[in-house]
Amino acid sequence: YGAMWDNHELRPKYVSDNCNCDICTVEEVCPTNAFKNKKLDLSKCFGCGMCVHYCKNNSFTMDAGNVDLEIEGKKHNVPIICRQSDALRANKLSLKLKKMIKNQEFKL
Repeated sequence: YGAMWDNHELRPKYVSDNCNCDICTVEEVCPTNAFKNKKLDLSKCFGCGMCVHYCKNNSFTMDAGNVDLEIEGKKHNVPIICRQSDALRANKLSLKLKKMIKNQEFKL
């Protein structure tokens, strides 16, 4: 799991100056509807990275990382193009839970 997240960006960056599509593919593929009307709502975004790979004008950037795999004796480096979890919110939730346990606000 760490190989998928450690030292990689958790959210995309959006450069509106690059955005000039009449029909936006990103609006169609974003699973959380975080990108609408040429605006990125990071409160809805969970960092899957789909926007980076579908935008034809490179309006989105994000270092989502890659994974080294060995398949049938051959080594492959596979870029991560879609994540199905939200590490940023998971980290925040874990810290909140830890604080609640320390303050005895969460019953074990």
